[in-house]
Amino acid sequence: MNFLKVLYCRVFQAAFRAALPLLPYREPTVLTSCEALGDVLEKKSLRTVLLVTDSGIVKNGLTAPLCTMLETHGIAYAVYDRTQPNPTVQNVEEAVAWLNSKGIETEPIRWDPFTGKQMVFFRDPDDLPIELHG
Repeated sequence: MNFLKVLYCRVFQAAFRAALPLLPYREPTVLTSCEALGDVLEKKSLRTVLLVTDSGIVKNGLTAPLCTMLETHGIAYAVYDRTQPNPTVQNVEEAVAWLNSKGIETEPIRWDPFTGKQMVFFRDPDDLPIELHG
């Protein structure tokens, strides 16, 4: 590897290592149950949840405790259970159609110039972007 490139990388890494303690990181809160998640959602005044999983997880009943908790707290939710490993163009188009049928607005599907695959964005309740990538 080129000496100047190695030097640049090491200086870059050292600068970030030095700045790391100054960055405003939060300590994560570990939730020990679905009920604790319900309390967090209520505290943040979130009234809707989109649960994205695959059909095997739903068929095995692993989402049932979460769905029960959401119902108990009066939080509306939708479960999208058609995810695939290595999603195809068709999977992205199906997901967009499903989101739109639930009243969730999406941006137009576009091609990612880096991967050459389809991608689409939609927004969460805090107006932060969520990306689907095929």
